[in-house]
Amino acid sequence: KQGVRVDFTQPVRFIVSTYQDYVWTVKVYRGMSREIKVENQVGEAVIDPYLCNAIIYVKKTQRLDQLKVTKFTLGGEHGIVDPDPTAEEVSNFNYLREFTVTTAWGETKKWRVAVFKKSEAMSNAWSNFAILKVPFEEAYLGQYDLNLQWRQTGDSIWQEIPTDSLSIDSVDCYVDVKLKELTPNTSYEYRLRYAQGEDETVGNLESFTTEQQLELYNGGFENWNLIGAAWYANESGVSYWDSSNPGSTTMGESYNVTTSTESPVVSGKYAAKLESKYIVIKFAAASLYTGKFKEMVGTKGAKLDWGVPFTTRPTALKGWMQYAPKKIDNVGSGLPKGAPQKDEMDQCGMFVALLTESITIDNTKLETIPDLETDSRVVAYGSLPPEQNVSSEGQWKQVNIPLVYRTLTKKPTHLLIVFSSSKYGDYFHGGTGSTLYLDDFSFEYGDNPTVKTESTEDQ
Repeated sequence: KQGVRVDFTQPVRFIVSTYQDYVWTVKVYRGMSREIKVENQVGEAVIDPYLCNAIIYVKKTQRLDQLKVTKFTLGGEHGIVDPDPTAEEVSNFNYLREFTVTTAWGETKKWRVAVFKKSEAMSNAWSNFAILKVPFEEAYLGQYDLNLQWRQTGDSIWQEIPTDSLSIDSVDCYVDVKLKELTPNTSYEYRLRYAQGEDETVGNLESFTTEQQLELYNGGFENWNLIGAAWYANESGVSYWDSSNPGSTTMGESYNVTTSTESPVVSGKYAAKLESKYIVIKFAAASLYTGKFKEMVGTKGAKLDWGVPFTTRPTALKGWMQYAPKKIDNVGSGLPKGAPQKDEMDQCGMFVALLTESITIDNTKLETIPDLETDSRVVAYGSLPPEQNVSSEGQWKQVNIPLVYRTLTKKPTHLLIVFSSSKYGDYFHGGTGSTLYLDDFSFEYGDNPTVKTESTEDQ
């Protein structure tokens, strides 16, 4: 009857009489928002209001005895929790904790709360592929079909990779998968899906964004700019390519060793021409590199800044070269093993490196020139093989230099490319007149990068 109080802590049966009697069972549930938020939390807390249990997952790096709790509303927004972990600077959850929770209407219950460390999903997104490492719940293994779903952020339809196409680590409870044919500079979502007949559940929604595919600036060497007496392979106001010209032209514009040429070219109007010359009292190998000439060091050499900002990961440098070497007629000292000797044919130099910082070198102090194959600042490195840095017999030859990565997870901040008409020009060693032509250089962005192994080290 109206105004009569009824205890609905248990289901209540009513008899409704019309032309006959009908038995109705009424269950009453309280709408309540319960929420737990802690520092370094992974996913949402699992809250069971019937058993009065809660489980919180945190990152593996989080100390359980120093957990910062920011929200703990097990009794609803207006309930009371005793003791209140949000009032503590840090809380100790190294063990199962019990809390007395009182709702706004005075109902009091004991709650048990546990905190566990949980593995996180990891994504390593390149420009057109991504390597994913996704943790899964061990309890589902063998009981449910495990699939990985992925899509571009904003799409309504999931693409799905079935169990037999996944690499499943049943010991550490991880799924490893590689997604290919992705779009550069694009956001994607992914999650695990567990299915058993019509029963289905999904894991945490994760996301990643693919890298851009940055182009090599002026890789066709169509743009040139004269500053003072020196030519630069840049547009006016751009600092990207530099060369040995700032040093060689101290005697005048006619001593530029790196210049543009209208013949030979592969495409466009210009190619780059690098010619080793003897200038007044010194042999000068022509060079072209990404970075900046800093200053001369007397008449013996120069200081250079190697590298320009670059934050993406190509898999190879490709382009066209034509090389006409001369016999070695300028002999340097302290040459590395394998350098050509006097009267042997000169060799050109060509290498590319992705770096974690710009590197300053002083070519009068060879100890400042890093070994790019071993230096810790190098993310990836590649060079022209010895059999290709010889004469091209007056023909354009296509080159492809794979970048060999130390690891697939580290990202660069700078790009270094160096071309030289005499490979050992830093030692003032080479052949006068050795000439290297360059045109149409660019990056490849593949989905199978080369990783440094013992076999690649021996090459």
